[in-house]
Amino acid sequence: PHLETQEVFNTFLKILKPNGLIIIGIPIEIGVPALYKGLFRMFRRYGSYDANINNVIKSFLGKPPYRRPIIEIAPGLNYHSPHMGFNHRNFERECKSYFKIIEKSSSPFNIFNSFLMPEINFAIKIK
Repeated sequence: PHLETQEVFNTFLKILKPNGLIIIGIPIEIGVPALYKGLFRMFRRYGSYDANINNVIKSFLGKPPYRRPIIEIAPGLNYHSPHMGFNHRNFERECKSYFKIIEKSSSPFNIFNSFLMPEINFAIKIK
């Protein structure tokens, strides 16, 4: 989520062997997890991009801000420092166009899927 998704997928395609498997942990930044994460962030650093009440409410409602702050960490390599605004559903949809998702589980507990848990993990391999 910190790097541009297209860049990450292209890198995976280059380094993944034919029967190789990659495990990816993705933050859940929409719905209930966005609310409790946003409130925590507001307590720690109120007013910053991911600790702004408007952005927290938008994320809770499933419509996070899509203009995420970007910095370039290397020539042509963009990096998003905050998680807020990242939509794991879009990541999963885009991932399916490149890879086969072998398994998906929420973390730290694989209950309620992405409804309450703060992270989701994907096990993927080349189609």
